[in-house]
Amino acid sequence: MTGISDARTRETLRDRFAHSDFKHGQWEPIRAVLDGRAAIVVMPTGSGKSLIYQLPALLLPGLTIVVSPLIALMKDQQLRDVEGSGIIYVATIKETERLYNTFRDRFPVSMYHGKMSASLRKLSQEQFMAGEIKAMFATNAFGLGIDKRDIRFVAHYHFPGSVEAFYQEAGRAGRDGLPALCATLYRVEDRRIQSYFLGGKYPEVQEAARVAIVLEQHPFGTPVPLTELANAAGVPSRKARITLILLKRHGLVREHRGGSWERLVDNLTRVDLSADLGSYEDRRSMDQAKLNAMVRYCQTTRCRARHILEYFGETTDAEWRCANCDACTMAQRWQRPQ
Repeated sequence: MTGISDARTRETLRDRFAHSDFKHGQWEPIRAVLDGRAAIVVMPTGSGKSLIYQLPALLLPGLTIVVSPLIALMKDQQLRDVEGSGIIYVATIKETERLYNTFRDRFPVSMYHGKMSASLRKLSQEQFMAGEIKAMFATNAFGLGIDKRDIRFVAHYHFPGSVEAFYQEAGRAGRDGLPALCATLYRVEDRRIQSYFLGGKYPEVQEAARVAIVLEQHPFGTPVPLTELANAAGVPSRKARITLILLKRHGLVREHRGGSWERLVDNLTRVDLSADLGSYEDRRSMDQAKLNAMVRYCQTTRCRARHILEYFGETTDAEWRCANCDACTMAQRWQRPQ
C-alpha cells in the first residue's frame, strides 16, 4: 500500500491533465497500481490507456519505465500492406530526416521539408508524382498544390496542430474515389511539439522591443538582413519579421528587397506596440483552442467522421456513424454478441 489517497489522485488528474474525472475503465487499474498490485488493461484506441501509467508515474516515488510498442507497430504495419504510395507527415525537420534515413535502405522512400534545396525538393516531388516511391516523409511544407489522385495512404507521425490542418492533409488520400487509409499516431507527449510551434509564432512586447533596439544600433541608410537582426535580438526570425512589419506600418522602418530592413527614425521604441501585439495574443489563444480540439479528436471514442463534421458545424442524425473509422470498428466489436 502506498498511502496515496483518492483525493490526491483526483487532484493530480485535474491539475496535471486538466480532466475533471476519469473515463470508464481508468480508475480501477490506476488504483490497483497505486496499491502495489498488478493490472492488465485491454481498451480500445482513444479510451485513455496512456493515463493509466502516466498518472501513477507522477504519484509514485522513483523511476517509471514504459515499454511502448508504438514504433514496432508502425514498422509492422507500414504504411508494406498498403498498395500504392502515400505521405507520412512529421512535425519537425529533424525527425523527418531521421525517419527517412531509417527506412531509405529498405523501402523506396523520399523526404521533403523547407530547408532542402529547391532542386532536391523538386526531385522528391517529381518522384512522388510519378509513383516511383512508396512513401514521402514530409513536414507540412509538402502537399500544397499537389493533385495526385491515387494517394493510397496519409499517416501523421505527429498529430497536427488543428483539426483544419488534419482535415486538409488527410483529405489528400483517395481523391480518385478508391479506398485509402488515413492514420494518426497519437501520444499525449507530442502535444509539446505543437505547443512549441505555437509559442514561436507571435512576438511578445519584450521581444519586439529587443528587435527595435538592435535595429537602432545600425546607422541610417544601412539595410540590415532579417536573420542578423533576429540573431542579435535572440528572437526567432518569424517573430522579428512580425515586429518589423508593425514598425513599418507606423512609418518607422523601410523594407528592402531580399529581406533587409532600414530604420528611418532615431527612437524606434517610442511607439507603443502593445495594442498591435494584442491582436496576436487573440490569435495565440485561438491557436491553442484549435490544438485542444485536435487533442480531443485524437482521444475521442466516438465516430471520428462524426466528430469532424460536428467540429465544422454540420449536423448529422442522432444515430449516424461512418462505420469506417477505428472508433466505429471497435464499437461494433464491443457491441457484437458473443
